[in-house]
Amino acid sequence: MNIISFRVAIIYFIFSFLWVFYSDKFILNITTDPVILTQIQTYKGISFIFISSLLIYLLIYFELKVRKKITNEKIKNELLMENIINNSSSFIFVKNLNGDYILTNKIYNDILINHKDFFNEDVLNKIHLTDEEAKIKKEKVSIEISVNNQTFLIEKFPIFDNSGSFKYIGGIGTDITTIKQNQLNNEVKSLVFEKSSEGIIIFNKNGKILETNNAFKNIFSSDNKIKTIDDFKKFFSDKNEFFYLINSKEPLSREFWMKKDSNKLFSTWINFMPIDNNTFIMLIEDISQDKIDGLTNKEVSNIDKLTGLPNRFLFRDRLSQTIINSKLNNLKFALIYLDIDNFNSINTYYNFSIGDRLLKEISNRILAIIEPNYTFSRISGDEFGLIIPGFKSLTELNNSLEKIQNLFNKNFYINNHEINISISLGVSIYPDNGLTIDTLEKNSIFALKHVKNNGKNSIYYFNDILNKQNIERIEISNHLKNALKFNELKLYYQPQVDISSGEIIGVESLIRWKHSTRGFISPAIFIPIAEENGMIHQIGEWVIDTSLNSLKEWNNLFNKKIEISINLSPLQFSGVNIVESIYKKAKKLNLDPEYITFEITEGILIEDVNKANDIINNFKKYGFKIALDDFGTGYSSLNYLRLFKIDKLKVDRIFIADYPEKDEGKLLELIIDLGKYLNFEIIAEGVETSEQYEFIKDKKVDTIQGYYFYKPMQKYKIEELLKNNS
Repeated sequence: MNIISFRVAIIYFIFSFLWVFYSDKFILNITTDPVILTQIQTYKGISFIFISSLLIYLLIYFELKVRKKITNEKIKNELLMENIINNSSSFIFVKNLNGDYILTNKIYNDILINHKDFFNEDVLNKIHLTDEEAKIKKEKVSIEISVNNQTFLIEKFPIFDNSGSFKYIGGIGTDITTIKQNQLNNEVKSLVFEKSSEGIIIFNKNGKILETNNAFKNIFSSDNKIKTIDDFKKFFSDKNEFFYLINSKEPLSREFWMKKDSNKLFSTWINFMPIDNNTFIMLIEDISQDKIDGLTNKEVSNIDKLTGLPNRFLFRDRLSQTIINSKLNNLKFALIYLDIDNFNSINTYYNFSIGDRLLKEISNRILAIIEPNYTFSRISGDEFGLIIPGFKSLTELNNSLEKIQNLFNKNFYINNHEINISISLGVSIYPDNGLTIDTLEKNSIFALKHVKNNGKNSIYYFNDILNKQNIERIEISNHLKNALKFNELKLYYQPQVDISSGEIIGVESLIRWKHSTRGFISPAIFIPIAEENGMIHQIGEWVIDTSLNSLKEWNNLFNKKIEISINLSPLQFSGVNIVESIYKKAKKLNLDPEYITFEITEGILIEDVNKANDIINNFKKYGFKIALDDFGTGYSSLNYLRLFKIDKLKVDRIFIADYPEKDEGKLLELIIDLGKYLNFEIIAEGVETSEQYEFIKDKKVDTIQGYYFYKPMQKYKIEELLKNNS
């Protein structure tokens, strides 16, 4: 405003001076008559007032118009800046030199004011120290901090006023967790990828080549870029071999004859494996030098390249010879299939290189204790085969197998990593359990599957009971394929009760199968079969659709909202776009994901830690809840519980089922305290008696589920109950 006044004053002065000086001269030139002069001077004064007033008005009007435009622009820019700051994914703040906050944005308020415990005291002290550093240096300083599995970059910088005086400290905090993780992953992958002596080719299910490394180009002496997997076909001496390889559904490891760009033939060892449902990788090694060193084609093709053991082809040949020899000499022998428990988690948690080293160490340990006349082979992946000929008794055989199992009591040390694993063994005996290769192999695999499905880390001998069970499983599998078609599957619902109020707050969907002739078949029997024959996806989708439709009806019928819990099998959980598919269903029915919980078991978490974490985070992103079912019976560790964003912990019924005969109170309290410490909602399932209820109600449990309150019931009965309960 001072500038406006000064401008008006100057212009007014100049105008007045010119008016007075030149107007008097002009008038004297016209007349010298005093009367006329007096009249003219009067008119001149009036004219001066009018013109000068008009001039001043115009000057002020245009000056204020310009000023208003500038002010509006400033306000617009300030609002724009305020929106940018408040919608920033980083938290932003400004302090004065006394540490008082002058400005904070929305995310800052959410994290550091509304959730003051987000950063602990040590972290806050580190952040505040950068204030002092910025004051002293009067330049930008930064610090990286890690908290709650997140990494933040905190930047502090001085803010000066127009005179150049240091007045404020500004700060920006950015979550760089994903950036750091991607950076680390990319660095590790790039290092392994480019430094590998094996050629690597990665392609997707559409056949597009995603990446190849330098070793691949060196092996094939090729400078030509291949864009599709079909282009890779030209390097195979036999095109049928190419189609055999890329159409393999399982990991494959064997020799292939190939040719370079120059058409020179050479021998390679290719390891083919799927990374996921959409991506595949091939590791290609030039083994021509092995042949120069004396190995024949047959020897190379019969030897497992990784372990040096006989491969499946040679193993079956040895098995055939053992059958002939045993038949001629009236001897028994045992065929054993061995499988490393949870081996996929080793590859996932560490890497394939560690997994390969571990397989070598396992092979070496077993080779060191078995007899020279035994045949020990790597069948595929983490599965091994063993032939023990001519044993005298089952006790002798069992002692030999227990020696192998005891090898795994001692941990393995690979690249400074301590690894604890176990092994499962399935056994069939010639001639008791079969007379042919196919029968013996089938029965050993059946025995191995029985071990894997019943706790692992054990030895199981094939027997007539198991054979009957397998026949039963095949029949059930065939019937199951028609169960949905004939409306034999039904959903029952078991209420979940708030322990403090006694009100029903949720239900768990439980599938039941009433066969037309067999009656009710337990889910414990038919769900594993559905997972084997692939029906689990169709059944699982039906369970989700039916559960969500029921929840929609109940929302319309009753005054209060209840939660619904739906069990997910491991195969469903890891299915492609499972979360997005469920979210679309819920959105279509106008259901709030907050009232939908998906129950998973502990085994899912360790099968593929990174993938499980990504899927759980995806569920959480869309607002769904996750419950860890049957807690305390599996493999979970405190580290897993802290890593995964789980909402609810379902304590398994085994901890209260034997009460009061066996008092599991101390162990139960430890589990509940652990869950509470990690902010989980605790659900006790399997409460069936008043004694068990009295035992559990003082244990800080949030919710109870069990026959003591309600059995699983059909939809119409649960609706009657909910109507009365509401």
